[in-house]
Amino acid sequence: EAAVSMTQLDKLHSLQAHRSMLANYMNAELGKIPGLITPTAKPDCDHTYYRYALRIDPTIVPVGASTIVDALNAEGLDWYAGYKPLNLFPVYQQQLAFGEKGCPFKCPWYEGNPDYSLDGMPNVVHHMKYSLSTENVRPPLLIEDMKLMVEGFNRVFENMAELFDYERANR
Repeated sequence: EAAVSMTQLDKLHSLQAHRSMLANYMNAELGKIPGLITPTAKPDCDHTYYRYALRIDPTIVPVGASTIVDALNAEGLDWYAGYKPLNLFPVYQQQLAFGEKGCPFKCPWYEGNPDYSLDGMPNVVHHMKYSLSTENVRPPLLIEDMKLMVEGFNRVFENMAELFDYERANR
């Protein structure tokens, strides 16, 4: 297994460079669509683009990510709306991680009362509704594949009025 891992690590830089090239193309093209916010990296940092995630500006785009994803997927693309934040996973909701005493959430040594609901997390709720992502900005895909994806986005965003009517009728 170590030999296989070492071989894969040798490929890491070229695979990541290819992924970044595809993502940079997507950022340049999708960044032209009003209301679509492409990913960024801090200066002197590299983005891995494990998932290529976009955000929607609801002051410009009148529908949520799930409606856009329905339309993108109808175009033959593979996108996902929102995400499941960690605080909604069973370990937090049931507050039981280690042993029967509920540690670390309800240990006799802990006097807090954690709240893992979404009530106090408006930013999380916002991003659940207005973010979308795909894993299909990666090798072995090519710029030609990204061009097809951009064309699909353009078709979807050119039909925003129909999407708005769809969302009102179905959500």
